[in-house]
Amino acid sequence: MPDDRRGEVPKACVAPSPGARIDPEDLPVHARAHRASFTCPTTVDALSGLPRSPTGKIVEKDLRPPFQVMWRRSHTETRRNLTDSRKAGRLAAVSNASDYEGMLRGASLRVTRPRLAVLQAVHSHQHADTESIIRVVREDLGEVSHQAVYDVLRALHSSGLVRRIQPTGSVARYEARVGDNHHHVVCRSCGAIADVDCAVGSAPCLTASDDSGFVIDEAEVVYWGRCPDCSSTDPERMSRV
Repeated sequence: MPDDRRGEVPKACVAPSPGARIDPEDLPVHARAHRASFTCPTTVDALSGLPRSPTGKIVEKDLRPPFQVMWRRSHTETRRNLTDSRKAGRLAAVSNASDYEGMLRGASLRVTRPRLAVLQAVHSHQHADTESIIRVVREDLGEVSHQAVYDVLRALHSSGLVRRIQPTGSVARYEARVGDNHHHVVCRSCGAIADVDCAVGSAPCLTASDDSGFVIDEAEVVYWGRCPDCSSTDPERMSRV
Protein backbone atom coordinates (compact mmCIF):
# COMPACT_ATOMS: atom_id res chain seq x y z
CA MET A 1 0.00 0.00 0.00
CA PRO A 2 1.17 3.64 -0.46
CA ASP A 3 3.54 5.17 2.06
CA ASP A 4 4.71 8.79 2.13
CA ARG A 5 8.28 7.92 3.13
CA ARG A 6 9.00 4.56 1.49
CA GLY A 7 6.75 4.71 -1.55
CA GLU A 8 5.09 1.39 -0.76
CA VAL A 9 4.89 -0.90 2.28
CA PRO A 10 3.47 -4.43 2.59
CA LYS A 11 -0.21 -4.82 3.49
CA ALA A 12 -1.93 -8.12 4.31
CA CYS A 13 -5.38 -8.87 2.89
CA VAL A 14 -6.85 -11.90 4.64
CA ALA A 15 -10.09 -13.79 4.03
CA PRO A 16 -10.76 -15.82 7.21
CA SER A 17 -12.42 -19.22 7.10
CA PRO A 18 -16.05 -19.35 8.26
CA GLY A 19 -16.16 -18.89 12.02
CA ALA A 20 -12.48 -17.92 12.23
CA ARG A 21 -11.35 -14.69 13.89
CA ILE A 22 -8.35 -12.58 12.91
CA ASP A 23 -6.41 -10.45 15.35
CA PRO A 24 -4.81 -7.59 13.33
CA GLU A 25 -2.01 -7.35 15.91
CA ASP A 26 -1.10 -11.04 15.94
CA LEU A 27 -0.55 -11.45 12.19
CA PRO A 28 2.33 -8.93 11.90
CA VAL A 29 3.98 -10.52 14.94
CA HIS A 30 3.67 -13.98 13.36
CA ALA A 31 5.04 -12.64 10.06
CA ARG A 32 8.09 -11.08 11.71
CA ALA A 33 8.97 -14.46 13.21
CA HIS A 34 9.00 -16.14 9.78
CA ARG A 35 9.91 -13.45 7.23
CA ALA A 36 12.44 -10.68 6.64
CA SER A 37 11.25 -7.59 8.52
CA PHE A 38 10.96 -5.39 5.44
CA THR A 39 8.52 -7.88 3.82
CA CYS A 40 6.18 -8.01 6.84
CA PRO A 41 2.78 -6.30 6.61
CA THR A 42 2.33 -3.03 8.45
CA THR A 43 -1.48 -3.25 8.34
CA VAL A 44 -4.05 -6.03 7.98
CA ASP A 45 -7.42 -5.95 6.23
CA ALA A 46 -10.00 -8.72 6.74
CA LEU A 47 -11.97 -9.37 3.54
CA SER A 48 -15.02 -11.48 2.84
CA GLY A 49 -13.14 -13.15 0.01
CA LEU A 50 -10.09 -12.89 -2.23
CA PRO A 51 -10.31 -12.27 -6.00
CA ARG A 52 -9.39 -15.43 -7.87
CA SER A 53 -8.83 -16.44 -11.47
CA PRO A 54 -10.82 -19.28 -13.12
CA THR A 55 -8.00 -21.64 -12.08
CA GLY A 56 -8.25 -20.58 -8.43
CA LYS A 57 -5.12 -18.41 -8.33
CA ILE A 58 -5.34 -15.19 -6.28
CA VAL A 59 -5.42 -12.16 -8.60
CA GLU A 60 -3.15 -9.79 -6.73
CA LYS A 61 -3.70 -6.82 -9.05
CA ASP A 62 -7.42 -6.76 -8.17
CA LEU A 63 -6.51 -6.09 -4.54
CA ARG A 64 -4.57 -2.94 -5.42
CA PRO A 65 -7.07 -0.48 -7.02
CA PRO A 66 -8.45 0.97 -3.74
CA PHE A 67 -4.91 1.90 -2.73
CA GLN A 68 -3.78 3.18 -6.16
CA VAL A 69 -5.90 6.33 -5.81
CA MET A 70 -4.46 6.94 -2.34
CA TRP A 71 -0.94 6.45 -3.65
CA ARG A 72 -1.38 8.74 -6.66
CA ARG A 73 -2.68 11.54 -4.43
CA SER A 74 0.19 11.11 -1.97
CA HIS A 75 2.78 10.67 -4.70
CA THR A 76 1.68 13.82 -6.56
CA GLU A 77 2.11 15.90 -3.41
CA THR A 78 5.50 14.33 -2.66
CA ARG A 79 6.79 15.05 -6.16
CA ARG A 80 5.52 18.64 -5.93
CA ASN A 81 7.50 19.11 -2.72
CA LEU A 82 10.62 17.67 -4.32
CA THR A 83 10.29 19.93 -7.35
CA ASP A 84 9.93 23.02 -5.15
CA SER A 85 12.86 21.99 -2.98
CA ARG A 86 16.10 23.94 -3.02
CA LYS A 87 18.05 20.69 -3.36
CA ALA A 88 19.74 20.38 -6.73
CA GLY A 89 19.14 17.28 -8.73
CA ARG A 90 15.70 16.54 -7.30
CA LEU A 91 13.38 14.93 -9.78
CA ALA A 92 11.00 17.28 -11.62
CA ALA A 93 7.40 16.11 -11.83
CA VAL A 94 6.51 14.00 -14.84
CA SER A 95 2.92 14.60 -15.78
CA ASN A 96 2.11 12.25 -18.66
CA ALA A 97 3.37 9.62 -21.06
CA SER A 98 4.74 12.19 -23.52
CA ASP A 99 7.26 13.31 -20.89
CA TYR A 100 8.61 9.77 -20.62
CA GLU A 101 8.70 9.48 -24.40
CA GLY A 102 10.77 12.67 -24.51
CA MET A 103 13.20 11.25 -21.97
CA LEU A 104 13.70 8.12 -24.05
CA ARG A 105 14.19 10.05 -27.28
CA GLY A 106 16.56 12.43 -25.53
CA ALA A 107 18.69 9.44 -24.55
CA SER A 108 18.56 8.11 -28.15
CA LEU A 109 16.42 5.16 -27.10
CA ARG A 110 13.55 3.88 -29.21
CA VAL A 111 10.15 4.44 -27.59
CA THR A 112 8.47 1.12 -26.79
CA ARG A 113 5.67 0.17 -24.42
CA PRO A 114 7.96 -1.87 -22.12
CA ARG A 115 10.46 0.99 -21.87
CA LEU A 116 7.72 3.50 -21.10
CA ALA A 117 6.19 1.20 -18.47
CA VAL A 118 9.52 0.47 -16.76
CA LEU A 119 10.62 4.11 -16.78
CA GLN A 120 7.29 5.18 -15.28
CA ALA A 121 7.53 2.41 -12.66
CA VAL A 122 10.98 3.60 -11.55
CA HIS A 123 9.75 7.20 -11.31
CA SER A 124 6.71 6.10 -9.33
CA HIS A 125 8.51 3.69 -6.98
CA GLN A 126 11.85 5.10 -5.93
CA HIS A 127 14.44 2.56 -4.74
CA ALA A 128 12.29 -0.37 -5.94
CA ASP A 129 13.93 -3.71 -6.70
CA THR A 130 13.51 -5.58 -9.97
CA GLU A 131 10.72 -7.86 -8.73
CA SER A 132 8.69 -4.88 -7.53
CA ILE A 133 9.18 -3.12 -10.86
CA ILE A 134 8.07 -6.24 -12.71
CA ARG A 135 4.84 -6.37 -10.68
CA VAL A 136 4.10 -2.71 -11.44
CA VAL A 137 4.83 -3.15 -15.16
CA ARG A 138 2.58 -6.22 -15.36
CA GLU A 139 -0.27 -4.22 -13.88
CA ASP A 140 0.14 -1.83 -16.80
CA LEU A 141 1.00 -4.15 -19.69
CA GLY A 142 -0.26 -7.52 -18.55
CA GLU A 143 2.15 -10.41 -19.06
CA VAL A 144 5.76 -9.37 -19.61
CA SER A 145 8.85 -11.52 -19.12
CA HIS A 146 11.44 -11.03 -16.42
CA GLN A 147 14.13 -10.85 -19.09
CA ALA A 148 12.35 -8.04 -20.93
CA VAL A 149 12.26 -5.92 -17.77
CA TYR A 150 15.90 -6.74 -16.98
CA ASP A 151 16.90 -5.68 -20.51
CA VAL A 152 14.96 -2.40 -20.25
CA LEU A 153 16.47 -1.59 -16.85
CA ARG A 154 19.93 -2.26 -18.25
CA ALA A 155 19.27 0.06 -21.20
CA LEU A 156 17.85 2.82 -18.98
CA HIS A 157 20.79 2.55 -16.61
CA SER A 158 23.35 2.57 -19.42
CA SER A 159 21.73 5.67 -20.95
CA GLY A 160 21.72 7.52 -17.63
CA LEU A 161 17.94 7.72 -17.25
CA VAL A 162 17.92 5.69 -14.04
CA ARG A 163 20.48 4.95 -11.35
CA ARG A 164 21.22 1.48 -9.99
CA ILE A 165 22.25 1.08 -6.35
CA GLN A 166 22.94 -2.03 -4.30
CA PRO A 167 23.55 -1.56 -0.58
CA THR A 168 25.40 -4.41 1.13
CA GLY A 169 23.09 -7.38 1.69
CA SER A 170 20.40 -6.00 -0.60
CA VAL A 171 19.31 -6.78 -4.14
CA ALA A 172 19.78 -4.08 -6.77
CA ARG A 173 17.48 -1.08 -6.46
CA TYR A 174 16.64 1.57 -9.05
CA GLU A 175 15.87 5.27 -8.78
CA ALA A 176 15.09 8.12 -11.16
CA ARG A 177 17.12 10.78 -9.35
CA VAL A 178 20.30 10.99 -11.42
CA GLY A 179 23.13 13.40 -12.10
CA ASP A 180 23.67 14.96 -8.66
CA ASN A 181 25.84 12.33 -6.93
CA HIS A 182 23.56 12.08 -3.90
CA HIS A 183 23.97 9.34 -1.31
CA HIS A 184 21.65 7.05 0.65
CA VAL A 185 20.71 6.06 4.18
CA VAL A 186 19.57 2.48 4.78
CA CYS A 187 17.63 1.06 7.72
CA ARG A 188 19.30 -2.02 9.19
CA SER A 189 15.97 -3.38 10.42
CA CYS A 190 13.44 -2.97 7.61
CA GLY A 191 15.64 -2.15 4.61
CA ALA A 192 14.03 1.25 3.94
CA ILE A 193 16.17 3.54 1.78
CA ALA A 194 16.13 7.33 1.64
CA ASP A 195 18.15 9.88 -0.32
CA VAL A 196 20.83 11.99 1.35
CA ASP A 197 22.44 15.03 -0.29
CA CYS A 198 26.19 15.55 -0.19
CA ALA A 199 27.27 16.69 3.27
CA VAL A 200 28.81 19.96 2.08
CA GLY A 201 28.41 21.83 -1.18
CA SER A 202 27.44 20.18 -4.46
CA ALA A 203 29.73 17.16 -4.51
CA PRO A 204 32.83 17.54 -2.28
CA CYS A 205 33.11 13.77 -1.97
CA LEU A 206 34.36 13.68 -5.58
CA THR A 207 37.62 15.26 -4.41
CA ALA A 208 39.62 12.33 -3.05
CA SER A 209 42.64 12.84 -0.80
CA ASP A 210 44.57 10.62 -3.22
CA ASP A 211 42.98 9.77 -6.57
CA SER A 212 45.91 7.55 -7.69
CA GLY A 213 45.65 9.09 -11.12
CA PHE A 214 41.97 8.18 -11.60
CA VAL A 215 39.52 10.61 -13.15
CA ILE A 216 36.74 10.42 -10.54
CA ASP A 217 33.18 11.08 -11.69
CA GLU A 218 31.09 9.44 -8.96
CA ALA A 219 31.29 8.62 -5.26
CA GLU A 220 29.04 6.26 -3.32
CA VAL A 221 28.38 6.83 0.37
CA VAL A 222 25.89 4.71 2.32
CA TYR A 223 24.77 5.65 5.81
CA TRP A 224 23.40 2.83 7.99
CA GLY A 225 21.11 3.05 10.98
CA ARG A 226 17.45 2.57 11.90
CA CYS A 227 14.57 4.46 10.38
CA PRO A 228 12.16 6.43 12.63
CA ASP A 229 9.56 3.64 12.62
CA CYS A 230 12.04 0.92 13.59
CA SER A 231 13.93 3.02 16.14
CA SER A 232 10.68 3.82 17.94
CA THR A 233 9.50 0.19 18.10
CA ASP A 234 12.74 -1.81 18.28
CA PRO A 235 13.79 -2.32 21.90
CA GLU A 236 17.41 -2.63 20.79
CA ARG A 237 17.95 1.09 20.18
CA MET A 238 21.11 2.40 18.65
CA SER A 239 23.57 3.89 21.04
CA ARG A 240 25.69 5.49 18.32
CA VAL A 241 24.95 8.68 16.42
